[in-house]
Amino acid sequence: MLKKCLLTFLFVLCFAPQMALAQAKIGFFDLQEIIRTSDVGKHSQQKLRRFVESQHALLQSKRNDIEKTQNTLERAQNTNVERQKLQEQLNKQIDEYRNLSTQYRSELQKRDTALTDSITRDVQEIVRGIAQQKKLNFVFETNGCGIVVYPESTDITEDVIKKYNAALISQN
Repeated sequence: MLKKCLLTFLFVLCFAPQMALAQAKIGFFDLQEIIRTSDVGKHSQQKLRRFVESQHALLQSKRNDIEKTQNTLERAQNTNVERQKLQEQLNKQIDEYRNLSTQYRSELQKRDTALTDSITRDVQEIVRGIAQQKKLNFVFETNGCGIVVYPESTDITEDVIKKYNAALISQN
């Protein structure tokens, strides 16, 4: 009798967590897909793209100025004083370009992070609502936790996108 109780206890101890997990309802979503295809994500990407284009135009203008000064310096048959002034002007232009480029990369990173964080917060709220509605015990973000394969029926990405787009429409 003691042996039978001990075996039952060991069975429950070993397999109860697996049985409980088998009954758990799990969902998955792809945050990158939501950012790429939701209306808010598309709008955010357009804002970043406009910023990038404006900064590239400004940087290209600075590069053109540097090239003009380099060409003038190379063709110059001026006195050493004039060449020195041209060289100083060139160095100043290069420093300005480098500083502007660094500021641009920093600002781009800040803007991207702010937009992504905002979308992530919104998506988390939507995911919580869907999880409650569908009675999901666990919801995982596919990119964040390294999940490669999962049943398509457990993917709630499209549901999240639809609710996110609907929430945007209701806000406007």
